[in-house]
Amino acid sequence: TINVVKAAVGLNPPAAAAIVGTIAQSTPEVASLAAAMAVTLVPNQAAAIARAAAAAAPSQAGKIVEAVCRVAPNAYKAVANAVAGVAPGAGKAILAGISAAIPALQEPIGKVVAGNNGGNPSVSDVLNQVSTPIPAPQFGPPFVSITPSPLIIEPSNGGQVPTGGRKYNLPSP
Repeated sequence: TINVVKAAVGLNPPAAAAIVGTIAQSTPEVASLAAAMAVTLVPNQAAAIARAAAAAAPSQAGKIVEAVCRVAPNAYKAVANAVAGVAPGAGKAILAGISAAIPALQEPIGKVVAGNNGGNPSVSDVLNQVSTPIPAPQFGPPFVSITPSPLIIEPSNGGQVPTGGRKYNLPSP
């Protein structure tokens, strides 16, 4: 499946959603894998690819959302809303997929869903109530701080030049 998606999307990137939809329709069990691979190749089409996969394999909606959100976590709202549009009864599975793919959203989504008294929540309503942004990457050591002011070196305070001039490296014979 991965090689088929790579080859087909590589030949025609704009057709990624149609390619994934066809694969998902013929083999629903691999819809999430095909969607994730396609999104890896063309991340700007994440929502369209997820929508096509879920439309062809609505029983796999939660797995599709999880796989696509793992590859393109910043597109989670667009992906979830696109899938919810073609698989309206899969709200809980879609939200569970987001929670599994983006652990930072697990608690906020859980709180909103718990307040829904066990009903099938609207994906867009839940995501609109979730205000936790995806944490930005943390950059750690090594880190070199910038000196507060530049060091000015003038010829008058440059020091002594060794006798014989500046012959740092002579060519070998």
